[in-house]
This record gives sequence, C-alpha cells and structure tokens, in this order.
Amino acid sequence: MVVGEGSIDLGAETVQLTLVPKPHTASPLSTAATVLVTGPLAAPDVSIDKTSLVISAMSAIAKKVDRVTQSRRAWRWLRGKKAEPTLCEKFLEFGS
Repeated sequence: MVVGEGSIDLGAETVQLTLVPKPHTASPLSTAATVLVTGPLAAPDVSIDKTSLVISAMSAIAKKVDRVTQSRRAWRWLRGKKAEPTLCEKFLEFGS
C-alpha cells in the first residue's frame, strides 16, 4: 500500500507529491523509502528521500535486535539463569 500527499497545479503544470509505501512486514529486506515526485508535469523528477530510507532500515534492524534479545533472555530463563537487564531496564533502575 502507498500513502501520498501533495499537489498538482494544472495551471502551472507542476507536481509536488510525497509517496510513502507501507510494507506488510518490517524486515531489512522490505525497507520503505519515501518517494518524492516534483517538477513540471512534462518531465517530473522522481527521487528517494534518503533520510527516510535510513530511518526505515534502522527501525527494521532495531526490531530484529529486540526480538533476538528477548529470545536470548527467554532461553537464559529456561536454563535457570538470571537474565541480564536490558538497556531500558538499566536506565529505569538508574533513574530510581
């Protein structure tokens, strides 16, 4: 699915659109970059917003790392070992 916003000026014959793909799954292989369509209708410029591409990839990687971390914590718990606190838990403990 693609969600977009922008404008098309028929008088000036210009277009300015921002298209954001919404992937069904979040994985590094399905990163979603914002596509920018700008310029004259006769020859619009289509480009990828590199910032959104990096953010999308980093978000997908962070989600994968979180799943791996949770799996490791569960495995340690099943083996009867105390799981080390996550970074978030360490931060919350430090602030108390």
